[in-house]
Amino acid sequence: MKKKLIGVIFEDSRFGGPHSQYINLIENQNKIKFETLISKDESNHFKKLLIKNKNLFSAEDIKPLSINLIYIFKYILYFFNDIFKIVKFINSKNFNLIYIPGGSNSLKSVISCILSKKKFVWHIHDCHSNIVFILFFTLFHKFSKQIIFASKRSKIYYSKFVNNTKKFKVIQSSVPKINLKKIKKKILELGSLLILILLRILNYLLKSHKKLIN
Repeated sequence: MKKKLIGVIFEDSRFGGPHSQYINLIENQNKIKFETLISKDESNHFKKLLIKNKNLFSAEDIKPLSINLIYIFKYILYFFNDIFKIVKFINSKNFNLIYIPGGSNSLKSVISCILSKKKFVWHIHDCHSNIVFILFFTLFHKFSKQIIFASKRSKIYYSKFVNNTKKFKVIQSSVPKINLKKIKKKILELGSLLILILLRILNYLLKSHKKLIN
């Protein structure tokens, strides 16, 4: 059976919660094929993890949003140029679905999906936003196939701004699996090593003390 192909768009590649959750997702499933579009800006760590997990990705010069004034200026200046790049990615393959992780500020990705007439899932991680992005969310959420929230708190916050929440779903942020047995073993090994070092230090001090008395 042919695997479904999902296109994933990260307008901002600075590593954070959405990126970590996505890496955990691709590490723990093999039924779906993912292809990712990321921003070149500050993306080295994210790139390494994608390569490690053999995830096919494209890196484009997409300007991320930030509170930094220079970033804001570049974001506005290259807004439509970045949309063109995202649309090009969306139309490059026959994606079954586009997945947009991040927040209500994923303007360019959402607009690109609407322009491409492509089904998309919008995954929102933030629990608050400013009036501009709230307005954007209110106007464009209805075009999505589904809105996923990373927490109940996030869903409650955004539900205040819309009348229909049928598309809303909460999927708690996933946490990478931890091998407790390995951790306990490491702690015991480290503890044994520390005890051995302490015993040797005590033995050395006792010998030194005996020599001084004699």
